[in-house]
Amino acid sequence: MKSRSFAFALASLTLFAPLAACSADSATSTATDDGELIGGEEIPETAFRSTLLIRGNCTVSRVGPRHILTAAHCIFDEATHALRADFMPGAVLDITSANAADSFGPKAESGFRAVTIAKMHVPAVYFEERISGVRVLGEQVAPDVAVIELSPEAEKVLADVPIAKVDLAAVEPGDKVVIMGYGCEAGLNGPKDYSKQRLKVKRTVALGLDSQSHEGSWVGKDLAGERAKRLEKGYLFTPGQRGKTEEASLCPGDSGGPVYRDDGAENRIVGVNAYYSFRPDDGYDVSMTNWHTRLDVGSRFDIGSFLAEAGVSVTGGAKSDHHAACTKHPRTSRSLCGAFAATVSRGGGDAVFGAPLMEPRYERDAAGAWVWTQKLERKILEQRGADVKVLDVASVDGCAGKGDGLYCGVALGETDPKSLVRCGAGKVASRETCALACEGMPAGVPDRCRVEQADPCKRATAGDGRYCGGSIGGDKTSVYACTKGATFSKIVCKKGCRAMPNGVPDRCAP
Repeated sequence: MKSRSFAFALASLTLFAPLAACSADSATSTATDDGELIGGEEIPETAFRSTLLIRGNCTVSRVGPRHILTAAHCIFDEATHALRADFMPGAVLDITSANAADSFGPKAESGFRAVTIAKMHVPAVYFEERISGVRVLGEQVAPDVAVIELSPEAEKVLADVPIAKVDLAAVEPGDKVVIMGYGCEAGLNGPKDYSKQRLKVKRTVALGLDSQSHEGSWVGKDLAGERAKRLEKGYLFTPGQRGKTEEASLCPGDSGGPVYRDDGAENRIVGVNAYYSFRPDDGYDVSMTNWHTRLDVGSRFDIGSFLAEAGVSVTGGAKSDHHAACTKHPRTSRSLCGAFAATVSRGGGDAVFGAPLMEPRYERDAAGAWVWTQKLERKILEQRGADVKVLDVASVDGCAGKGDGLYCGVALGETDPKSLVRCGAGKVASRETCALACEGMPAGVPDRCRVEQADPCKRATAGDGRYCGGSIGGDKTSVYACTKGATFSKIVCKKGCRAMPNGVPDRCAP
């Protein structure tokens, strides 16, 4: 594969741009002679003006005076599970609302403007879901959404960009929606020209969970299972072009793009482009269905209320105060919510409970009741209503039942990726914090602290793109998305990596 074959957005959770003409017999056929793209359409400059493009990254939308809505995977390094350096507070982003953009050209040509990041807002559970590659596919089905809060100067810079509101009302199967993005137009494995990024849209309808029962689906056949139910409560689906050639599929560059409700009312955002599903015979090129993070207050983690409390403009329903009803832990400045703070204070503070490991998690249980969960170093607190239950970490998901030896804390239910725990007699014997991260090892081999190694992408001499690890000195079973000589993301392939001809990104074997 050659340079610039990888879209500047996380390859594992790609964005949407309608793909070129694609039939059931050919997933990579090209557009018609007049340049019209099948499965999507260009739009007037006056339409969907709240939709923006971050230079070298994702499709996003303006949803508040200083608030940009995107997908969490657009701003995270999936290999280290950390916020990317270019999205840290103080970093400068170039964004544009032009319908046609050149991410490699001068700013003025595509109307890019500079804005500064003041703060990031990401749901706590997204931090907790620490798996290789795609957190959407993890056991918790983490909500792939984030809000970039900009500095006050951004209000003037973006004065001509209208603010779209997030609709707190749920989208039902059959509801009309509009999906859009600046992403690639010739499939995940096709050529990608970032000097010709266009905002493309497709009017379509929302699908139900049964849309995920197709062959090759990530969900599998058990649509009544717990994980499938979690997915349904966290994501909405639309048809991809692989299933219906008149539809459109997400493609690198579309992630983070808005999904609008299409009911003739003002622009109201109901979802964020996040992921997709494929059939096994399509080479993971054109999606069967598209996945979009739900933003309503009925979603599993009440994302609508989370967004409202982050400063996002909302409409269509009443937000809750689940995320705001928190106090600050005096020693760590991490939140302890509801009655948690008083429980910790009465119980002896850090000496008994340890410091909070993450912000609290909010979710609905099977009965629809709200449950707040706070993980600390030594205890787990669960609150239903006014009742707080104190659980010992080891009794819940720690060393209990484990053999003696070293384990990464995340394998024991903890949330700190740097924690290395020594288990003995079914209890935590000791704990250390790794300098980089804890590295899980194969069965029978003790987990260990990761040793800093040369980034395989430094050997990607052909430029930015997706490479099989074996060709650049990395893991032979993985695909590395390389940009500027560094690993942007790493995807572990179940059936190994397949090297492709020059100019075509390497990919996982189907």
